Amino acid sequence: MRSAPGNTTLPGARDGLSVWQAIGREALLRFGLIFIALTVVLTLAMVKIDLFDQFYALTREHEDWEFDEMVLALLAALIALAFSALILARMLAVRVSEQVNERLLAEQRLAEGRKLRSMGTLLGGVSHSMNNHLQPIMTLSELMREDLPPDSEAARDLARIRQAAQGACEILRRVLNFSHQGHGVSERCDLPEALQSAAELASAAIPSTVRLELDIDPAAGQVALARVDAEVILLNLVSNAVDALEGRAGVIRIRCAPAPGRPEPGDWVRLTVADSGPGIPEAIQERIFDPFFTTKAVGLGTGLGLSEVYGLVHRAGGHLGVRSAPGEGAEFNIFLPVGHDAAKAPLASME
Repeated sequence: MRSAPGNTTLPGARDGLSVWQAIGREALLRFGLIFIALTVVLTLAMVKIDLFDQFYALTREHEDWEFDEMVLALLAALIALAFSALILARMLAVRVSEQVNERLLAEQRLAEGRKLRSMGTLLGGVSHSMNNHLQPIMTLSELMREDLPPDSEAARDLARIRQAAQGACEILRRVLNFSHQGHGVSERCDLPEALQSAAELASAAIPSTVRLELDIDPAAGQVALARVDAEVILLNLVSNAVDALEGRAGVIRIRCAPAPGRPEPGDWVRLTVADSGPGIPEAIQERIFDPFFTTKAVGLGTGLGLSEVYGLVHRAGGHLGVRSAPGEGAEFNIFLPVGHDAAKAPLASME
């Protein structure tokens, strides 16, 4: 999945890293066993040829040579060599683990990019085809309604047909927005201003039992997002948090502040939306950003809100992740490049 600071990671990445860590430990263990075996073999060989007796006799004949000190120095050198070898083996094992981890993350990002491209191609084609079929329904229903008395039953039915078709078109618009595959984002916005504006809209729409808490640092700066996209991100996350509360009283906390050096070197801004809901089960955390995935009953959700957030964040070169535990709510963390970094940020993921 999407890896980022404090987010979920692909099970395959975790398994692969564990395997390579085990290989590093196994290599260290093998080195230790080989060293001990060689020491024992050499000791037995020296005993077999009476090397110790010969060496002792030689030291007694030439006491002025200070052989005792030489023996101690030799033993110290052997011990130092053994410790140095063990430390070197440990360093190599750690380095192997780091390199494998970097490779797994790179492969994960590549896989996610391919997934987005293939999914975008499929969804784009389906959306265009469906939209072409919906347009005649909307146009003809409106023309027919104009020929009928406004208060007639048939006119009301046609209005319902047009309303349903418009709703379907809106869903398709969001699907097309998700399937857009542009890697460069030319528009920018002042993120704190966009978030303040979106928060005002959200506060007017959420239930009175839900409290919205804002902590937005004006120094967060500009990001490579259109203002409307930044607002859509926040509104979708707030809507998701309200749904998670399931009508209960609760708190939704919105925080935005600079986060230099996180999750990668450079200038970044961090947006956090956290709720006091029941949390997201770990079993589905890696699927919540997939298009059309929803835990709501049929007809109560499209499953496009979080996938739209995912697409917008990644097209801006950002990272997105979720941290949650049963009974402890959910916390969505978004990292976006700011300033000059926003224009050249790679398509990447965050965990």
